Amino acid sequence: MGSGRPAIVLPYAGPIRSQMDNVMIAWDGGRESARAATNALPLIRRASFVTIMKVQRHSHYGEPTGIDVAAWLARHGIEASFTATPKVSGVDTGAMLLNALADRHIDLLVMGAYGHMRAQERLLGGVTRNVLRSMTVPLLMSH
Repeated sequence: MGSGRPAIVLPYAGPIRSQMDNVMIAWDGGRESARAATNALPLIRRASFVTIMKVQRHSHYGEPTGIDVAAWLARHGIEASFTATPKVSGVDTGAMLLNALADRHIDLLVMGAYGHMRAQERLLGGVTRNVLRSMTVPLLMSH
């Protein structure tokens, strides 16, 4: 985490496709998400389909954050779709991301890592820990 470089983490089981055609960016609007998306640009450029997924914790008025990421990717010549999914009470955000990976046949997940204070992460877990524990596709993460 202290290296300042992105890491690609491979799942311990299951097939890994050599061509990453279907990429998902897990977006929360934070510094870590922005850094991960920027670090993943070389891989995202090769993808056939890119999805930006935002899990909405609270309903907001107006456009959800993340639509601007699709516009940013378009400026780099990458077409991307954006989806905002409402947070389901009692369901972990990491579990929601993992379900979306399976439903959409994603080949690579791009996400920021450990965006909360370390004490909170240790006590409560977090999206990063839950995704790492049960991931089924390669994960590019940045901190």
